Amino acid sequence: MKQVIIVLFFSILSVLNVRAQCLHKISLGPNYNISIRTDGTLWAWGKNNYGQLGDGTKINRIDQTQIGTDSDWEIVSAGINNAFAIKNDGTLWAWGYNYPGKLGDSTFIEHLTPKKIGVDNNWISISAGYDHSVGIKNDGTLWAWGGHSYGQLGIGNIESGDKYIKYPVQVASESRWVKAIAGALHTIAIKEDGSLWAWGNNQLGQLGDGTNVHKNTPQLISEENNWSKISTKGSFNLAIKKDGSLWSWGDNRKGQLGDGSINSSNFPKQIGVEQNWSHISAEADYSLAIKKDRTLWGWGSNSFGQQGSSNNNSSNIPIQIGNDNNWAIPITGYYHSVVIDRMNEAWSSGNNYYGELGNKRSPLYPTKIVENGFWKDISGGSIHGLAIKSDGTLHVWGKGTGLIGDGSGVEISTIVQSGTDNDWKTVSAAHLYSVAIKNDGSMWAWGNASQSILGTNSQSNNKIISQVGADLDWDAVSVGKIHNVAIKTNKTIWSWGANYDGQLGHGNNIQSNVPKQIGTDANWKSIGVGYKHNVSIKTDGTLWAWGDNSYGQLGDGTYVNKTAPIQIGTGSDWDYAVSGDYFNIAKKKNGTIWAWGYNGYGQLGDGSSYKKNVPTQIGLESDWLKISAGHSHSIALKSDGSLWVWGDNYDHLLDTRTSSSYIREPTRIGTNYDWKSISGGGQFTLLLNKDGSLWAWGANSFLQLGYKTSLNTPIPINCDFWIEPDCPNYLSIFNPNQNMFEGTYQKLAKRNHGEIKADNLIGNSARVDYKAGNIVLNPGFSVSSGAYFKAETGGCD
Repeated sequence: MKQVIIVLFFSILSVLNVRAQCLHKISLGPNYNISIRTDGTLWAWGKNNYGQLGDGTKINRIDQTQIGTDSDWEIVSAGINNAFAIKNDGTLWAWGYNYPGKLGDSTFIEHLTPKKIGVDNNWISISAGYDHSVGIKNDGTLWAWGGHSYGQLGIGNIESGDKYIKYPVQVASESRWVKAIAGALHTIAIKEDGSLWAWGNNQLGQLGDGTNVHKNTPQLISEENNWSKISTKGSFNLAIKKDGSLWSWGDNRKGQLGDGSINSSNFPKQIGVEQNWSHISAEADYSLAIKKDRTLWGWGSNSFGQQGSSNNNSSNIPIQIGNDNNWAIPITGYYHSVVIDRMNEAWSSGNNYYGELGNKRSPLYPTKIVENGFWKDISGGSIHGLAIKSDGTLHVWGKGTGLIGDGSGVEISTIVQSGTDNDWKTVSAAHLYSVAIKNDGSMWAWGNASQSILGTNSQSNNKIISQVGADLDWDAVSVGKIHNVAIKTNKTIWSWGANYDGQLGHGNNIQSNVPKQIGTDANWKSIGVGYKHNVSIKTDGTLWAWGDNSYGQLGDGTYVNKTAPIQIGTGSDWDYAVSGDYFNIAKKKNGTIWAWGYNGYGQLGDGSSYKKNVPTQIGLESDWLKISAGHSHSIALKSDGSLWVWGDNYDHLLDTRTSSSYIREPTRIGTNYDWKSISGGGQFTLLLNKDGSLWAWGANSFLQLGYKTSLNTPIPINCDFWIEPDCPNYLSIFNPNQNMFEGTYQKLAKRNHGEIKADNLIGNSARVDYKAGNIVLNPGFSVSSGAYFKAETGGCD
């Protein structure tokens, strides 16, 4: 076996205290990661719905989170919603989902923190599969537990009709196993003689024995005894022989075998003719591999960009990923991957919905999408966003008809400037269209024009930002899905678009293709536009509403539609109001907030799911500063700058700390006190920080957060990785301690890793004696304390 070739002296740990905090080993599960740092501590981040992160909760984590305080972890394996780790003392630990007994603790109970499995202290390897697990002890015996419905434990027939074993049982009686990996419902293994074995589910030929018959005991796959490396996670396998040739077999529906077809194979097939493959990693439907020249190759599914190829194109043959030739280790996850380079840096790509790429960016958390930019206005539409900088320029992102307004009509994954004008005052994003006002009081619109919602007297979609009429006295505008309302500087109120339920306020149900004044009052202050209704505040502090009232969203105590504005109650202390699809939130001048209308998602925040047809106070607090509404969720800021949400929490898009799909009371998000402005979109939210930075979180299927959830170009993970690559001819070693002279030696730290330098080295000054664990200084050399010196490995085999 090859030895660890990155070495350091024991005393270097105190010198490299920053390095000591970096990651050492990592294993990827579906949407989550488990890692061990060089100081032996255990860390995790990503999805945590079954406690698979092991931190004692079921809260998803965007930040790397330490598991316990122990610092003696050595090996880790992430499975399907469960994980294992082995400590330096050889004990085995498990946590997460536990059916059918795949943690091996004789129960079905899931564990939110690592639990010791049995009393044995001689485990040297562990592999977590779909519903079963396999491990090897230091005596070479192989053990398995969990599901056995297809014979994947390899222990033959079992009496239990439930087809599972909840504790480790020995596989066969041999003691010569060196590698074993659990796949979806099968297992592959190598013995010390280089022979290849497999058992379990064989529906897609994943056992490689030339049949499609399931086997419940180990089956010899090849008479050849030259198998070196194996990898599996799904229903196919990759293997490298000692001659460097690459082989695959099993499921090939996504081209993951790399043989140029999509036909599954029930026997190992060589991939190409090269004999220069060094490392492999197989996932459910794609593969990554590294050649001896350190180039990276990928094939199979790439729908999330998990291969890191700068695109999302799949391939049924190996395709080189980029042009770099400094890659060392590939590690595949379900829809994301990590690759370690020769500089011991880790790069991740693929799906990042739960923050699994390690860049602290996820749609489930408020994420900074633009650094300090002195943004002054933001607006979230159904599936796109708009923002104005303090310099008056307009910026757009997401998806919408003619979103940019330059005639292109493209979908935008990053925030881009629209045009060159720098006199924009305010902006409002709607459903597939946008409306904005300039400093000169002109109003402009672009995008989808159905229902004449652009106000340009046309129902033709407009991909060019176009002026709405010729008036130069527009002050504010609020947009809905099918109609809009605006206020002029003279405090008159105007509307246009669809009018099915009298939402235009003209006393009828007639659609208007251009802005039309509502009544003759000239004392309107603010407006909130819902799907087919509106709420508005007058300058005297009174509250008014009109349009659809099917859920009591007008707040007049009835469910009867109104085609013209009516006053709601008699109060005159209203500050401003906003509208979601079928509900409203309003703030009074005393800092209290009130809500009414539809409440099926808890968006009223009163702790119930019952609709309200009159304004109802939310809680007793009187320190609310700002409010905003999405389609079915609510957002608010308090006067201390804290952020609060409630309403629709589908797929945890508001708060990952709860498994509920609804949040029925205001719930604080994060610990920041520096939020300045908010805007609720369809199922996402935009935020402005007091430092001028722009933030977003929520749904991102249409790139409405201003960045791609999945990244098809590798990005660095913000912590160095120390790995165990193949033996080089020479090592660069730092001498942190006393001076060294000819014939003296320093003891190697058995499992620690240290700093590698390629410059200022002193000749071939030392040699490495792996068997004795020493570095011995060659004749004629001395090395001062604090110097780097070059050591000849002499081979590592």
